[in-house]
Amino acid sequence: MRPNISTTLKQTLRNVAHQCRPAHILVLAMADKYRQYSATYRSRRLFFADQMIGDYFSCREQEGLISYMPRGREQKLTADGRWERKGRQTISPVKWLRSMFSDRAIRLLKLTEKDFASFSPAFRAHENQYRLTFKETSFEDAYNPNNFVEGIGSCMWDRDVGPFYRSLGAKVLVAENPEGKYLARAILWETVTSVPRMGYSSGEMTLKVMDRIYSSEPWVLTAMKEWARNNGYASLISQSNGNEGRLSLPDGTERISRLSVKIPHDTSCYDFVPYMDTFRWEDCGRLYSFAVAGWTAELNDTDGGVTHQEEDEPYAHDVDGEPIWTESEADEDYHYVDGQYYQEGDDRIVYVERNGEYELCARCVYTNDDRWELRSECVQIDSLWYHTDDEDIVYSSQHVDYYLLEDCVKLNYNYYPAWSEYLCQDAYGENQLIDNCVKVDGKWYLSDSDDIVQLSDGTWIMREDAVELSGMAASVGGTV
Repeated sequence: MRPNISTTLKQTLRNVAHQCRPAHILVLAMADKYRQYSATYRSRRLFFADQMIGDYFSCREQEGLISYMPRGREQKLTADGRWERKGRQTISPVKWLRSMFSDRAIRLLKLTEKDFASFSPAFRAHENQYRLTFKETSFEDAYNPNNFVEGIGSCMWDRDVGPFYRSLGAKVLVAENPEGKYLARAILWETVTSVPRMGYSSGEMTLKVMDRIYSSEPWVLTAMKEWARNNGYASLISQSNGNEGRLSLPDGTERISRLSVKIPHDTSCYDFVPYMDTFRWEDCGRLYSFAVAGWTAELNDTDGGVTHQEEDEPYAHDVDGEPIWTESEADEDYHYVDGQYYQEGDDRIVYVERNGEYELCARCVYTNDDRWELRSECVQIDSLWYHTDDEDIVYSSQHVDYYLLEDCVKLNYNYYPAWSEYLCQDAYGENQLIDNCVKVDGKWYLSDSDDIVQLSDGTWIMREDAVELSGMAASVGGTV
């Protein structure tokens, strides 16, 4: 079966296809180009699920969700030819995209849950693109936390970073919402030298690069990357403290290289040197993304200074200012977290098994399964913390919140808490969506139940209490 998909949703799929592999495959399948994708797949059945959740899919009705008409129901049209809203339901973008593929297609195409999960931020970024304004602003404006929504951490808030960045020819981009608050910021470098790493890319290049993105939500980060791509900037594939030189180029290809920018003055000439996420090592008039042999300074001081590499001086200092004399000592006895060295056993850091890294304890929570997790990836339910991937909790797109699985009811690929106002219990004790039911004699029945019938005046009664006259139903003793 070939699904009916609205023009708006089709355009969204096309626009995010380069960010989400399942979306790219679905676009090809809808356009009958699946044979071009692989000669192995000869039938559309390999793509589309045998029994879809419904049809007439659209993303118009509710922000962040996809609307559809459930399987087995008729999609009626309005007077102007649009799909009527009555009877339609909603589903999250990721669940919808997953439901479109047959299990065989997922297996043969080797699609992973991570592949499908990439659709969520891409979908929301596209849907909200016209609600965001991207603009270059002053460094003083971009480093003032009062201009941003809550939830964006930075060790350089309210620091005088402008003179340093301006002298290097850098600019700063922010994403602004309709309320005038910033949701993200990133440094823009106009002239970055990219030297290929052996065995990866080939040929030296000069690139425009968007540095690390500080954002409030994943979809905003995706929107920033999309702005970079559309405006000729490469972006970092890894949005972390420091990077291995992996770039996503504007044409969608990946490049692994060593990056550097020219610095007009020695760092000792600046009153304040910002903590650098990417271009951290200074040597011979350039800043590098890697520890070049013989580097003279490391720009890793959150107080505006630099770390010099000289004989008889410590390799680094820990978070408390104590010296670390050698690199091997730093590697064996310390953990580098958020720009600082913490000694093994320091209770200010914890190990997050999920990402295999140490994190600041203040940014983490101890979850119900006795593990540390990043607070930003967890939710609190009944005083306990759960990671959003925990199998004991589920997300209700209707209520836009997480709940314990044992406290929920699953209907039409969505979860509802048992107390949900969208639910009712029918006459047989089964949970149903209240929009799909009618109440007769104080009990709820599905509107298509054989136990009830609708009179010609629109009233519902029990079938046993009705008689049929000339194709119309009437109540016993009543009139048509």
